[in-house]
Amino acid sequence: MTPEPSFPWPRISVAVIVAVAVLLGVVALRLSLVQTVLKTTAPHTDTDIERFGGLKTVGQSFVSPSDGLAEISFRLRSPLPVRWFPLFFHLRHGRFATRDLRTVVLLRTDVEPDGVVTTRFAPLTKSRGKPYAFVLDAPYAPSGTFAASRQIDGSLYGDGTLFRGTAVRQGDLEFSLGTQSALGRVLWTRFLAWAAEVRRVPGLMVALLLGSTVTLLLTMATVFGGIVTLLALWAPWWTQRLHRTRAWLLPVALGTLAVLHIALHLPFALSYPISNDEGAYLMDIQNLRVGAWPFLHTLAKGPLFLTLFAPVAFSFPEALLPARLFIAVTSALIIVPLYLLGVRHSDRTAGLFAAALWAFSPAVIGQTTHVLLQPLAVLLVALALLTISRQRDDTPWRTRWAYGGGALLAAAYLTRVSSVAFLPSALLLPFVMHPRRAAWRTAARTGLGFALTLLVAALLFLPILGAVRTAITFNVEAVLIGQARNAGGPDVAAFWPPRELLERISAYGSTLFRTGLPVVILWWAFLLSQVRTVLRLPGWTAALAFLGGALPLLLELQRNTYFFTDDSNAPFAALARIAAPAFVLLVAARLLTLRRESGDPATLRRAWRGLLLGGGSWLALTVVYAYFGRFRQHYHMEFLLPYILGAALFLREILVAESGQARARWRTFARRVLGPLVAGALAAATFLLYTPTKTQSHTGSIAVATAHRVADIIASVSGPREEILTAQGIFPFLAGRFLPFGASHPGWYLEERVGTVTPAMRRLFLPDKSVLRTYVRDKPIRLVAIDRRTWEVYFQFDADMRALVAEYFKLLAEVPNPSEEQPVEIWIRK
Repeated sequence: MTPEPSFPWPRISVAVIVAVAVLLGVVALRLSLVQTVLKTTAPHTDTDIERFGGLKTVGQSFVSPSDGLAEISFRLRSPLPVRWFPLFFHLRHGRFATRDLRTVVLLRTDVEPDGVVTTRFAPLTKSRGKPYAFVLDAPYAPSGTFAASRQIDGSLYGDGTLFRGTAVRQGDLEFSLGTQSALGRVLWTRFLAWAAEVRRVPGLMVALLLGSTVTLLLTMATVFGGIVTLLALWAPWWTQRLHRTRAWLLPVALGTLAVLHIALHLPFALSYPISNDEGAYLMDIQNLRVGAWPFLHTLAKGPLFLTLFAPVAFSFPEALLPARLFIAVTSALIIVPLYLLGVRHSDRTAGLFAAALWAFSPAVIGQTTHVLLQPLAVLLVALALLTISRQRDDTPWRTRWAYGGGALLAAAYLTRVSSVAFLPSALLLPFVMHPRRAAWRTAARTGLGFALTLLVAALLFLPILGAVRTAITFNVEAVLIGQARNAGGPDVAAFWPPRELLERISAYGSTLFRTGLPVVILWWAFLLSQVRTVLRLPGWTAALAFLGGALPLLLELQRNTYFFTDDSNAPFAALARIAAPAFVLLVAARLLTLRRESGDPATLRRAWRGLLLGGGSWLALTVVYAYFGRFRQHYHMEFLLPYILGAALFLREILVAESGQARARWRTFARRVLGPLVAGALAAATFLLYTPTKTQSHTGSIAVATAHRVADIIASVSGPREEILTAQGIFPFLAGRFLPFGASHPGWYLEERVGTVTPAMRRLFLPDKSVLRTYVRDKPIRLVAIDRRTWEVYFQFDADMRALVAEYFKLLAEVPNPSEEQPVEIWIRK
């Protein structure tokens, strides 16, 4: 690797400004926009109403004038007592259809002061010209007490009819239709209409010629903007053109990356499905609000994380979005230690690559949206590795920093148990950085700092919690449960056969391994390049090994059409099947042109350091997860640290501007061209992969809109601090209610049923099922919210619980859940 240029900062030029402007414009054009496409506005009087309620329903048929039907508004007349609600809105394919396309549960709070009710639902993408009907049903209101505005005079709506029950009525309901589509498509449609008017060309012909290219044009603009921005900002040859140092650019650059990183979280924070585990963490906040301290009164996970998370509980009454943004801010803070790690182990350019990859990678955004992922642990690990990497010689005052590194690793362990996988790397790192004497001293002080921190924490917890609950606080139960889940077998062995490895990734690792695949590929290339350096092998050996490792992945991509996304985004899946092999071939070609390293001690130490940080950490994490945990969609965040760092160091290596002799001009040319091509392809993949990231969800997840709707219904028929029987903590959390017995993790009933938790451990925080049945039968429980997770935990293996609900409760409402096939059922005591 050539020395870093003296002035490593890019010039902020017109090209950079234009590239950033193009990116912002493309993002704006792809934002969804709701526009009203139909509104019945014929004159009518206040007495023009249609009554419904009880057994009487009222509806209106219509024909959708545009694609993307997503909103229907209508008007109700007062008075509207709360006891008449909920009101059910059913959207169907015509007035004679019996199957709902969309169902919305409406509460009194959904009615605006002027009586307008706006129902929003998932867009119907191909709705243009199709007949629909919406039906209003108020089963809990007295017969005929609801009144909907209608119009019977003037220019009536000609493509539909008003009906009550099955009888056609005179006039039409007063209603409006809204469609949701990308702003770019809306503007393009208006341009086509204008062009048709000016050129006297039929709008349909213009649409056929040009309309189908909108998505392609936006995609190409995104790719172009990403490539130009990456090359303009971070290409090393730009840095050689500068003539003076601009130190103020460093905090500006890192701060900008952090702000953009947080901003990229916003669409996900508002819409990403809520898993049952995330709801359990949020219920810990709910319990804190009333003085029920986790670990003392209830089961919780990660004491340090919960301690730092507590201010969210006391600062925000509705804390879902603030909690997710707290996670986003924590993730943004990781940018700084990642930059410093890149600088420490390479140079400033590598540090900027690491910071940028973390800030913009869709895998990082997807992994740091859920509260349960606790990026605080990754932040502490990165700070620990940085602290240990600070040692340069054996002077005593410098090696004392290792105590801090060990303490930070212990804090990471108290935040998330899998962080212990970085301890071997932290202990071995000094041996590839310092003289032997200083290395032993640093490693010993790191281990001592780790042990002493845990000892102090244990001495603080023991008098308060006791021995058993202190062990649970230190995540001992996580190890026991993980071993029980794997039946004590060597589950890690399943990760070596390529096909089984890929099947496991395809089944469980969608959020990380799929959306982070380009970074993973670069990480794999980095490891092989370091092995080549250590063994002093020619570049073709690394290229051949890289292709051998990537071949099973490429075969899986061809076999599994929807490896990257579901069938709702088939064009992207087809593109990925072509783009992924092309990206792999580009990286392999660049590996082939790597120059042979000299083999001097400094180069070998750097290679060993890269293998330890990138490969050793990954191997330790794999063992920890395979033996003592689970490979699940949302449990992989720690892997991002070696992936991002390895990919950044590899990009720095292949983007070095090298000069060659005349006989090797082709190799020099290939080095200069292939590096930017790989970086550009990475930038394109980064922007394109945001599309499937939004479609990923955890099994048993609840859509945000569904969770709010269920919580609104629960809050409307229950009192403060009332206990709701459900395994989805998000429902009582959003409603300001609680789970029975102050629980936050009722899933332990299921863990006990499948044999991963002992009855004695479960009894520390949850009563026996017999106590729970008595609790349900003797009326403390008035409401039951049943989703798939609740069914598994409470009812699937317990016929008595099912019988109790059937005997003492009646169905109040069903709320559709787009994340699951089954709707959420809300039952109320008879």
